[in-house]
Amino acid sequence: MGALALVGVIYIGFFKGAGKPEASVSESISDPSKGIRMAYVRSDSLQSQYKYFQDLSTELQGQEAVVQKEIEKRQRDFQIEVNLYQQAAPKMNEQQRAASEADLMRVQQQYEGWAREQSDILMGKQQDLQAKMKSDMDSVLVKMKAELSLDFILLYDENSALIYANPEFDITDVVVGKLNENYAKKQGEKKAE
Repeated sequence: MGALALVGVIYIGFFKGAGKPEASVSESISDPSKGIRMAYVRSDSLQSQYKYFQDLSTELQGQEAVVQKEIEKRQRDFQIEVNLYQQAAPKMNEQQRAASEADLMRVQQQYEGWAREQSDILMGKQQDLQAKMKSDMDSVLVKMKAELSLDFILLYDENSALIYANPEFDITDVVVGKLNENYAKKQGEKKAE
């Protein structure tokens, strides 16, 4: 039932004005005579053009690279300890071997715990990034919804249920422009402090 309603909304919104010449985004979507007023935002373009998202992504990628290097270093160090143990094991008595194996297990468990902790930290930072972006986008979209008298704002990407979207209803560039403008203001305020 929900999918049928969405198809109906898409049909009404996109095909009611079919065959008319292309107009500016705000004229196409804010004309009450066109019925349901909707617009969409392309998520891939939003992420690639929103400066704040790019800056946070770059920072997160830098942190991921540092963690990855540390993981590789710890793996190499652990492998060296294992190799040393394997070389020395034939000369050890049973008690020495058991102590060395217990020590290796302890080191491995510490490494695995540290790796999980780092992974959780990075995942949390990625979720924070997404939450910040959603919050910023929501504040802009609420204003645009009111300014353009929109009934719906859809998120359009290659995995969405929306098969086709008329470019007249694309407000991505306007949203990105406002997001980048807000980010530039925040950066200017930080520099002024």
